[in-house]
Amino acid sequence: MLSKEQYIRLSLELNLFFLRIVKEHNVFAAASLPPKSVPVSMKLVSMNKNLDQLLSMTISLAQGNISQEVMASGEIVTPRTLPSENAVQVLTGIPIDTYITVREINLGFRGYYDFRLDMVESVDTVSHQILTERY
Repeated sequence: MLSKEQYIRLSLELNLFFLRIVKEHNVFAAASLPPKSVPVSMKLVSMNKNLDQLLSMTISLAQGNISQEVMASGEIVTPRTLPSENAVQVLTGIPIDTYITVREINLGFRGYYDFRLDMVESVDTVSHQILTERY
């Protein structure tokens, strides 16, 4: 059985990883479609707005609540993520909320754990929203 601390940390780390992956894959798909597929590209961009909201909520919860190992691993963002997003925007015109990436880069890891009673409920809420979102 996971402790509340483990549940919070693992849930946030998993959500950060998979939301980032889905967001990046949507951008890659939109950028690779031919011009005649503009409606599909626009749908992918619209989906990323929803992903950005979920990722932003997850980042807020994750501040100080993820492990140093995950922060150092490059599984959330790498030193190339922000420059790549900027290049993609310039070359394709696809809008990317790079402030989210900056927030991820600046996430703090947990050196100690300050458990808040509402944290489990907040993590449950955002995880449920992620699971029920239509991508």
